[in-house]
Amino acid sequence: MEAIGPVRVVPNKTRIAFMVRVRFTCVVSVREDSLRCSIWLTRRVASKRWVREDQYGPSCYVYLFELRSPRDVTAEIRRHLRASYAVGCQMHLAGRPRRGAAAG
Repeated sequence: MEAIGPVRVVPNKTRIAFMVRVRFTCVVSVREDSLRCSIWLTRRVASKRWVREDQYGPSCYVYLFELRSPRDVTAEIRRHLRASYAVGCQMHLAGRPRRGAAAG
């Protein structure tokens, strides 16, 4: 993860989150033979790697995928992690007025 940029690792009882400004990916569960991970993206992305896809608004998609070995961190997954890191930095909000901000 740190090859993408600086991250803060936030472990808790049910998951291990990776954060910049906000959480962008996490290990959702540890299984006997795999890790279940989630990733937050701002657009729909088709991939055979997704175990599940949830949409939480017009530009909020959370994808669940599994890692069984280090080889499963493919170029495709690394590309999606970089895009998710940008979401964690909230780059998708750049230039948008903040909610509750007074109009100038």
